Amino acid sequence: MAIDIKPLKVLDIIMSTGSVTDAAHILRRAQPQISRTLRTLEEDLGFELFQREGRRLIPTSRGRAFHAQARGLIDKAEALSQLAETMRRSQDVYIRIAAPAYAAHLLVPKTIASMSIIHPEINFELITMHRQADVKWDEDLHFDAAVVAMPFQHAGLAALPLAHVEFVALLPEGHPLTQKNLLTAQDFVDQPFVSVNWETQMRRFLDPFFESMGKDLRTRVTTNTTGTACELIASGVGVGLGDPLVARAYVGRGLVMRRFEPRISYALGVVSASGTAPSQAIREFIRLTLETAQDLCPGLVRAI
Repeated sequence: MAIDIKPLKVLDIIMSTGSVTDAAHILRRAQPQISRTLRTLEEDLGFELFQREGRRLIPTSRGRAFHAQARGLIDKAEALSQLAETMRRSQDVYIRIAAPAYAAHLLVPKTIASMSIIHPEINFELITMHRQADVKWDEDLHFDAAVVAMPFQHAGLAALPLAHVEFVALLPEGHPLTQKNLLTAQDFVDQPFVSVNWETQMRRFLDPFFESMGKDLRTRVTTNTTGTACELIASGVGVGLGDPLVARAYVGRGLVMRRFEPRISYALGVVSASGTAPSQAIREFIRLTLETAQDLCPGLVRAI
């Protein structure tokens, strides 16, 4: 059966209010109309969404399960409506930027802020990718540009290498190691360590460090984002290694960054939408991304 979004919105409000009368008031429609909409929806579905007890409506188990899925469709429809409205009002340019969590944390928002000052006519959508390696680029994302960790390989997509970003040692304020300007693996011996399950592209650069530490590395906490690791370290849980483009947001909030040797870095790149040459707006975004990264972390970001 074809699903109409309007009855789903009626269902959603009835679920939240528990009353056809209240739903009619919120929707500014007559109560018989709301009752008819609900009855028609149940007939189309072939099962009851509510048990009727007087004026009370009690969701059935099927009704609760159906509503949980319907809520997702309603959210997507509302987001699509907002997107269409934004694009309609935009006189010139609307661009969608995709970025992994480590870039969406500070780098890309700062870049968008800078670009908005220079180009107030441009509107943005920022899409956060949870794990770059798990993204189905042909199916999951519709974007104009994506910030990625290199190497990046995907048929039909070409990544422009942007910069090498040097990992740094992360310490809580007041830690004895903050007295040193340069740290090595030996400084981490017997220190409680906060480890990050980095993506494959980044982890391979750090493997020599973990191999050199071996049993001397005392991992106290493992987490899946550098942002969470920074919070833990700033709270005094331990020390760690991390991406300065994320850690920079926590400097002055309990976290200290120090250079680390041997130098370990990852490559940052930008992917343009498939089959299209980068527009002037995207080229400007790429330029400002590099400029912003270098401003955030002087000496730690080197243009490629």
